[in-house]
Amino acid sequence: MNLAPALLDAVKGEASIADLLGDYAGEPSAHTRRPMPKAAGYPAVIISPDVAHTDFDGLTARRPMVVRDIAVYGRVSDDGSVDEYRAVESAAYAVRDFFHRNRDAIAVSGAEVVDIVASGPRPGPTDDDKMIARVVTLTIRLSTNI
Repeated sequence: MNLAPALLDAVKGEASIADLLGDYAGEPSAHTRRPMPKAAGYPAVIISPDVAHTDFDGLTARRPMVVRDIAVYGRVSDDGSVDEYRAVESAAYAVRDFFHRNRDAIAVSGAEVVDIVASGPRPGPTDDDKMIARVVTLTIRLSTNI
């Protein structure tokens, strides 16, 4: 079950997140792959593939549990003219606030969202001192009929 399209639509469609992001092709800079396009603006969101995919099945239902990371990236320039630290922090908290305990945040074809638990934001991996990253982890429990 691929949650990437639903998560991408949710991030781009939620103004509290999208308004804090840079632009890419006329839309908020949110992506489901790495590396993201070179022309993508910052701050940017990258939605990870499944970090974990387990089950808590019942007798009459399949109940997948999927863990995904949503990372927010920004930049700092050498001369200090660009410093997106606060924007990255704000966007990461907006991601957390929007998804946490909001089962209606996403619609998944063929499944019902039981709940979403968001944790973070925490510092994320970067390649150098010129990048800022914060990561929010989503644990998404779903239910489908057998």
